[in-house]
Amino acid sequence: MSLDAQPDKKYPAREVLLNDNETVIRAIVEEKWDAETNRGTPTLFQGANVSVTRIDALGLAPSISLVKATLEISGRPDRDVAGVGKITVALLKQVGVAKQPVLKPGDPIHLLVWEDKAQAKGERPANPHHAEIVAYADSEHTKGKEKKITLGYSRMLARAVHVYAVDRSGAVTGESPPLDWTKAEEVE
Repeated sequence: MSLDAQPDKKYPAREVLLNDNETVIRAIVEEKWDAETNRGTPTLFQGANVSVTRIDALGLAPSISLVKATLEISGRPDRDVAGVGKITVALLKQVGVAKQPVLKPGDPIHLLVWEDKAQAKGERPANPHHAEIVAYADSEHTKGKEKKITLGYSRMLARAVHVYAVDRSGAVTGESPPLDWTKAEEVE
């Protein structure tokens, strides 16, 4: 455990805090995939307790296979994994405290990534590499455990990830390097 936070008493499973140098991927399901840009939509990280998968122990390809196996549901093509966004914990934290490049910036959010191993569900396997991005209102990580990642910060995070497009078998079919997340998106 780093000195960034203490175990979360409200969520007893939150005992292991990921280090800044660790890399995670965020699955981009069809409903969050922008086929025009081959990237995730701006809402990719929006919400509370955002799921990611730790990839340092497995590597990219096995992590993509694991994510596909745990997320995809037969008969629900909107849940098919179209890609993944790769990012370090350090960059997640950096984006959270940066000023939003929009007219009405929200308050900075202080992001931590906690290990949260997912159990098997029915035919879907467990994900022992699962983790959650948790947003806090303060730098001491004591307030706002229910705080959500706003659309503005989600938009910045969606631009900061390195995206890998994948096919139905999970093979990488293309990639898109991170975009400049410090600038406002150009609207056409």
